[in-house]
Amino acid sequence: MPLLASRPLSGWPPFRRSRGPLLEYHEHENIRRLREAAGLPQYRLAKLAGVTAGWLRDIETGRIKSPGVAVLRKIAKGLDVDLADLL
Repeated sequence: MPLLASRPLSGWPPFRRSRGPLLEYHEHENIRRLREAAGLPQYRLAKLAGVTAGWLRDIETGRIKSPGVAVLRKIAKGLDVDLADLL
């Protein structure tokens, strides 16, 4: 039996078909993990990144699915990490 036949077809491959990038990235989880590792509350990172605390909260919770590269660069700069670390 081929290997692919044993995988469930629902949800595979992890592509979004309606909009946004082809692969489903979970940058919101990485942002939260890096922020917590740095010991920064959301409001402080928001101030360092030049975005509102509400915007950052919505990004971290996944409510905003595609925040855009410019915003991710600001957040990466506020966390003092490379943009690639967020993805």
